[in-house]
Amino acid sequence: MGEASGKRGRKQGTYRQTKRVFALVDHLSARRAPVLEDELAERFGVVRRQIKRDLAAIEEVGFDFERSELEGRPAVRLRGSRAPHPIRLSLRERYTLLAVRRVFDVLEATAFAADVQSIFDKVVASLPESSDHPEQLADRFTYLPDGGTKRYARSEGILDQLLSGVLYGHRVDCAYRSIRGNERSGTLEPYALVLYRHGLYVVGALGDGSGIRVYAAERFLRATRLRKEPFERPAEFTLDDYFEGAFGVFTGGEKQRVVLDLSPDVGHLAEHRTWHPSQRVTALEDGWTRLELEVSNLTQVAQWVLGWGEQVRVVEPAELASQ
Repeated sequence: MGEASGKRGRKQGTYRQTKRVFALVDHLSARRAPVLEDELAERFGVVRRQIKRDLAAIEEVGFDFERSELEGRPAVRLRGSRAPHPIRLSLRERYTLLAVRRVFDVLEATAFAADVQSIFDKVVASLPESSDHPEQLADRFTYLPDGGTKRYARSEGILDQLLSGVLYGHRVDCAYRSIRGNERSGTLEPYALVLYRHGLYVVGALGDGSGIRVYAAERFLRATRLRKEPFERPAEFTLDDYFEGAFGVFTGGEKQRVVLDLSPDVGHLAEHRTWHPSQRVTALEDGWTRLELEVSNLTQVAQWVLGWGEQVRVVEPAELASQ
């Protein structure tokens, strides 16, 4: 099924150019002043010669540009576009806007990062000319992800198909390789996307009777949205219910009580962090701190506990202590 769909589809290069041209029109429509062609080339990750070709293609379908120069370099402005009403943001709001954009840097090369940047650009373009640009605050906020980030540059097209499947409620013809190297293929009904530890996961049902499961986005080998095959999520499905009791993205199993004792060196962290909605914290007489949880799967709990080394003692269950 996937191979046949690939043969009927348009060439990848043409598809990317079409998406870029639409995005270029959208970007210029939101700008109140001329934009340097060099800036557009950098924004869309192409050379200026390609931007000129894209602008020519836009003109061919009826759009009109006002061409000028800024500091001796060519610039364009889309004529007839309605400039948005100025948005007035306080200093704190501009700072928060920058912070939101920086947090999404962990999803570089995904539609999410591109869309957040697009929203950021549109808001900035609609600020009154007297306002300071949020980028002037760039060195006053950063986001340092722990545990590294995932690489999605080679999966950009696949992620776009999965996201479209979620948004439009269309099945996705796909192939997937598990962490153990097992490959599966079929038609996926993607219910939702989940961001966990700076990585994207798809919650959905693959049409092989395995039920609703969680799939790491980077492990999809291919994905094609089937526009003529809509689906409906089960009426009773909610993400909150599905992940009820989960410690991370691993789900399944009956809830069980987990009791951990944290050493004085790390116990204070439990006072200021919530690792699980069910957690209860109690100070012990020997200076240690007791952490109690109710979880439905021990897989990621075990990994988390091992990361603490001798700073954590497992009181129960015995299954976790043996690991």
